[in-house]
Amino acid sequence: MAAGRRHLVRRGVAATVALVLLALGLAGPALARPAKRATPRPTAAVSLDRMTVTGADNAVLQWNAAALQAVRDTTPPPPVAARALAVLHTAMFDAWAAYEPKAVGTRLGPRLRRPAAERTPANKRAAVSYAAFRALADLFPARLADFQARLRALGYDPANRSTDLATAAGVGNVAAAVLLAYRHGDGSNQLGDLAPGPYADWTGYKPVNGPDQVTDPRRWQPLRLPDGTVQQFSVPQWGRVEPFSPRSGGQLRPPRPPAFGGAAHRAEVDELVGLSARLDDRTKVVAEYWSDGPSSELPPGHWDLFATWVSKRDRHGLDDDVKLFFALSNAQLDAGIAAWDAKRAYDNERPISGVRRLDRGRTIRAWAGPYQGTQEIPAERWQPYFRTDLLTPPFPDHVSGHSAYSAASASVLASFTGGDRFGAAATVARGSSRIEPGATPSADVTLSWPTFSAAADQAGMSRRYAGIHYRSADLEGRKLGREVAAEVLLGAWEHILGIGHRPPAPTRPTLRTPRPAAAHAAVAPASKAHTVRQDRPAATVRPRAKPAATRPRPPARKSGEPRRYLARPESRPGTSSEGTVAGARGRPWSNGSQWPPMLAGFGSALILAGTLRLRRARRVAASGGWRSPAGRHLRR
Repeated sequence: MAAGRRHLVRRGVAATVALVLLALGLAGPALARPAKRATPRPTAAVSLDRMTVTGADNAVLQWNAAALQAVRDTTPPPPVAARALAVLHTAMFDAWAAYEPKAVGTRLGPRLRRPAAERTPANKRAAVSYAAFRALADLFPARLADFQARLRALGYDPANRSTDLATAAGVGNVAAAVLLAYRHGDGSNQLGDLAPGPYADWTGYKPVNGPDQVTDPRRWQPLRLPDGTVQQFSVPQWGRVEPFSPRSGGQLRPPRPPAFGGAAHRAEVDELVGLSARLDDRTKVVAEYWSDGPSSELPPGHWDLFATWVSKRDRHGLDDDVKLFFALSNAQLDAGIAAWDAKRAYDNERPISGVRRLDRGRTIRAWAGPYQGTQEIPAERWQPYFRTDLLTPPFPDHVSGHSAYSAASASVLASFTGGDRFGAAATVARGSSRIEPGATPSADVTLSWPTFSAAADQAGMSRRYAGIHYRSADLEGRKLGREVAAEVLLGAWEHILGIGHRPPAPTRPTLRTPRPAAAHAAVAPASKAHTVRQDRPAATVRPRAKPAATRPRPPARKSGEPRRYLARPESRPGTSSEGTVAGARGRPWSNGSQWPPMLAGFGSALILAGTLRLRRARRVAASGGWRSPAGRHLRR
């Protein structure tokens, strides 16, 4: 018995150590010693209101501005916009990495590496420009003329489709072609080959509730809009899109939202009703400013504008912005995938449905609609401070995409600038509201953010001011965004520093003629069908073990022979007359009680996961990355 107790104590100690190491692994970025970095050169801050991108700015900022304008013109769903920005900046990074001594591309690794004599600023500028042009022409074919004009303004020929790697144009064209070939099969359905129409749902999502009846009040209800149309879940397949860093969209899935009608849910409903009743000029401005960006470039594009402001503040060059936007855009991509995975998994009701359902039959004090102010209204008439033609965004509540995008972006910006200092401000003009034009705000309102985290927190809170997200959806979205950023920063620094990266199998590059807008949804040729996760090997099936009745009995242990059952389960002694270990319930490897060996295995897995993550973070720090002091912006 004493030996058995000692055995269990040892297992318990091992499990405790494993949990500690796992905690250390999760906090690896926080514990990694930041690389020393020179103090940024003092510059005069540029107001966000007056910031513009001109031909004097580096090529990364110019192509980013072109992409944001395409987003404004085409108004895709936020996750689609985030993916477009990630594809653009990853293509530019892969082309740029060919002219760096250490950096490795995301698809071809170091195989595009050019000789030292070719690593000139001119070649980098040309390569990233051709990669950006090819990527944007594929993502936004209707804006092809704009992208051609941008390429010509930079001094390059849009007709140059060379794949000669001895030229910068060839490097850019090949880097973009390989990346696009991969992203065409990432599950987003960009080409419309998984279901008719670009980015159409191919997973068969059907809402439980209808616009006129509620079967399950906990679940999302598509609303009937004022024009008579019914909402459709926007890109419900997005949780299955291939992310940049996590293994899958569900790897970091947040906890379940509070149960409908419970005390926690009741408190969240009361909070939103109270915030609605107390709306004033400032909270209305916050709600509208963050709604879809100051010029409708959506949340990912909004934070790209902030990154542009930071670039100008700190006088970045092309090299700085290639790396910054590479990490930022992929954090936004993964934040959108993780948020949409949670939205699809929990399918949670929006506040407009929850408030009307939970408070029906009651009179509440809340915002009564445009120009109506705060009044006593029936709960069934409660509405968010949102566009009256849309009522509320067309997808479930939990978690908030704004919160996830903003927290992830703030963490990346803090990491790359060496601190949380932001210092930007924006002024919203009197009467410029899109919900109450001419009346709100009654005077100019200036929003300012001393830190990136303050901006992210305000973005999350804006969703509650607007009444379109519950408190838990906001806070869990912020936590999710920070977790995504920690994963992406590790992966991004590994690519930038050329460490710990195993490049995928090569993909044969093909340069396709950009499709006209009308043909964008064409199905891919049958000779090369696009499939989701097509680069992963097929699963193998292990043969089943023989039934216990036909399995040979292990030989009895001879006198003095050491026990070998932990190393070789098949030679465990002490079998009963039925061919199994006495008291083991048919498991020949067991020592009676089942949980000690299971706990040992689980502890070993935790040790491995924690130490590997800590090792990755330490390696990044030792190689010159990981600039966030104490990593405080990367913790959950």
